[in-house]
Amino acid sequence: MVLRTAQRYNLLDAPSGGKIHTKGVPRLGGIALIISFFACLFLTLFWTNTVICSKIRALLPLIIPALIIVALGIFDDVRGANAVQKFSVQIACACLVYYFSIRIDYLSVPFVGTIPLGKFSLLLTVFWIVLSINAFNLIDGLDGLLCRVSIYAAGSLAVVFFMTENAGIAFILLLLIGTLIGFLPWNLYPAKIFMGDTGSMFIGFLFAVLSMARYHKGTMAMSLAIPLMILFVPLFDTGWAFLRRVAAGKSPFKSDTCHIHHRFFFKYGDHRKASFILSSISGGFSALGIIAAFLGPKYRTIFVLLAFAAGIGLLVLTREKEREQRA
Repeated sequence: MVLRTAQRYNLLDAPSGGKIHTKGVPRLGGIALIISFFACLFLTLFWTNTVICSKIRALLPLIIPALIIVALGIFDDVRGANAVQKFSVQIACACLVYYFSIRIDYLSVPFVGTIPLGKFSLLLTVFWIVLSINAFNLIDGLDGLLCRVSIYAAGSLAVVFFMTENAGIAFILLLLIGTLIGFLPWNLYPAKIFMGDTGSMFIGFLFAVLSMARYHKGTMAMSLAIPLMILFVPLFDTGWAFLRRVAAGKSPFKSDTCHIHHRFFFKYGDHRKASFILSSISGGFSALGIIAAFLGPKYRTIFVLLAFAAGIGLLVLTREKEREQRA
């Protein structure tokens, strides 16, 4: 239904300098995904009354900032939003999340211990949410890539939350996996419809918020090292894009064709292969995130450092093909 509506009103993602596809593709697929997700969530809450559902109901106020993010995504897909508009709304939604007591209050530092953040809690919470939203938005550059990356990440986070006896959060992630699997056939190359900013920003927001959920007072459900590992590919790509553009004297918000998915596409010259390999690598990092959940803070830090080394290695391996493409 969304596909037909987008075609009827010419709501298409046209090819441009930072995009790989060569023809206009409907870009409002995130609406279908989000409707499916919330429909399943509310049907579960209204038809059952379990301990899991009671824990999920405690998170219902977060629907307010989530819907604001969805509205921002729809506006961006239909009319186009500039960087100031996007960041303003994202920061406001992050502050709402903080107000609803989903926040980063402590950091676990190797060889030091747990450090209370105090006034810096709001700053780090907002930074984490905005970073995650834009990381998922930027990685959505190959057909099926974001969908598969999100499935692997949601599966890994669900396992970690089951391990920490937080089945309510794990259940939400399983609902997300179900909607993503339903959307994936429409999004594989050649994609019939894109998720658009509506879907990518919503998924990024959901991951950011759920990864901050706590299972007992005063501590986080997991060290930040664990979601860093699970979401490593999109987060690393975003950080690299920002540093690369600033170093080149360009605006960090200006799109280009130097993202990690572009590099893989240039390296293999095949859309399907590039998307599959990169999403599989992301799945591997997600699996390492589960292993990191069993380790102490010192070893988690080592995992993160090794992950960054691997990310730099990927950039080096794909650099030559990117130069050839530019030449």
